[in-house]
Amino acid sequence: MPQIRPAVFVTLALCLIALAGLSGAHAQDIPPGSGEFQAWCARCHGPEGKGDGPVAKDLETAPTDLTQLAAENSGTFPAERVKRSIDGRSTEAGHGTRQMPVWGNWFAFEVTSGGLLKTDQSRTEAEITERVDRITSYVKSLQR
Repeated sequence: MPQIRPAVFVTLALCLIALAGLSGAHAQDIPPGSGEFQAWCARCHGPEGKGDGPVAKDLETAPTDLTQLAAENSGTFPAERVKRSIDGRSTEAGHGTRQMPVWGNWFAFEVTSGGLLKTDQSRTEAEITERVDRITSYVKSLQR
């Protein structure tokens, strides 16, 4: 099992709190991927994806303003690039270090009722890809 730094546990706990806040909403009112974005991405990228999350100021590299991805790519949303960035498992070592978590690895974990992480061997590659796809779709909906 990989080493997990204490700061990661704090971040995950805050993510769980964010998810709990969504539990009162009706499922049809929540865009697909929204809850996952709020749980996994908003701490750095901000609740609206503008790169202004509560921990952004503490990061060495400022988080990307996700609302501008299409504008910075000649008006076309770079879905495949976003998916690779979220998943993170195929990032080539020659392209430098990565401050963003490798979510493709994290999505193989399950949070227990006690708030602990455990590997969920039943999670398939298809389920991880589906989660990345939902978050990517939500990020696409944030474009301005």
